[in-house]
Amino acid sequence: MRAVPGGPFDKDKVLPPEIKANIEAKYHLNESITKQYLRYMAGLVRGDLGPSYKYLSRTVNDILADSFPVSLTLGLLALALSLALGLPAGILSAVIRSGWAEGAFLFLTTLGISLPTFVLGSLLVLGFSMALFLLPPALWEGWRYAVLPVITLGILPASYIARYTRTSCLDVLSKEFILSARAKGLEESAVVLKHVLKNSLTSVVSITGPIAAGLVSGSFLVEYIFSIPGMGKHFVQAVSNRDYPLIMGTTLIYTILIVAANILVDIAYGLLDPRIREKQ
Repeated sequence: MRAVPGGPFDKDKVLPPEIKANIEAKYHLNESITKQYLRYMAGLVRGDLGPSYKYLSRTVNDILADSFPVSLTLGLLALALSLALGLPAGILSAVIRSGWAEGAFLFLTTLGISLPTFVLGSLLVLGFSMALFLLPPALWEGWRYAVLPVITLGILPASYIARYTRTSCLDVLSKEFILSARAKGLEESAVVLKHVLKNSLTSVVSITGPIAAGLVSGSFLVEYIFSIPGMGKHFVQAVSNRDYPLIMGTTLIYTILIVAANILVDIAYGLLDPRIREKQ
């Protein structure tokens, strides 16, 4: 951040040298990089993420306390939508092996993976807000305001989950114990729910953890498009404003989320597969 030209107080209107020097002294920007780093780490140990250079009356702790619940809610709703769409789609595509169904599945999932988020969000706003007047185009003031951003954020991971689920289910369907279960006269629904789905979840869980962290930490573009007051919006603005403490604060939160998601995935492995618990 410090290598990028410009600083947090380099505005279009040039400040007098005396005022700029006083501001930099107030925020310790006139000190060496090493001293600033040690000062920041000392505050971090105490749980103090420092003041915001843009929002002069607020600290980074205050900003994140207000914006993190919004980003978390948006990410969890998008994750729920992804699982609700991806898991059934992947299972049905693996079980129903007709040509048209497979072609439609591959087309839709490829479209969901390749369509950029900002394009999908713009199309949804154009269709449901500007043309049909069914849903609000922006802000975060109720469940109706959450529909379009949740769909925009959830389509990409839903496509990945559907692809992984289908591949995993196809692999399990080729196993000998599935043939034995069918030979015993079990109904196809029981075979799928009790045997195929259970043994396919491990590989699906492996991507669900990073996806969950990514939905919370990677929603900044969606938040910016829909003017949602989450961490992502503050992160984008902080980069433009060279608000170093706010950039670091949001980055630390994102890092914690990713690490926590990976830990939860490891725990889920052990719960789903007893063989992994024995190895651990």
